[in-house]
Amino acid sequence: MIALINTFNQIGNDSIGTVISLHRTMEAADAKSAKFQADVRRANGANSYIPTRIVTLTERHAVGKHVHPMYEKVTQLPND
Repeated sequence: MIALINTFNQIGNDSIGTVISLHRTMEAADAKSAKFQADVRRANGANSYIPTRIVTLTERHAVGKHVHPMYEKVTQLPND
C-alpha cells in the first residue's frame, strides 16, 4: 500500500507523519500530492506549502492516523 504522508506533524521517533491518502500506484500518489499542494496554495496563499512524503507501508493505515516508522517499507533506490 502506497501512502501520501503529511510530515509536518511528526512526533519524534513515534510517527513519520499523518496519512493523507492511500494509493495502489506511485503515479496515483504523485498526482494526489500535486493536487494536495495546489489545494494548500489556493487556500493559504501562493507561497504556502505542507511537507509531504510518499511511502510504501507494510500494513494498511486509516486516513488521518499517524504512522509509526516500523510500518514504513524501506526500499533501495537504484544508483544514478
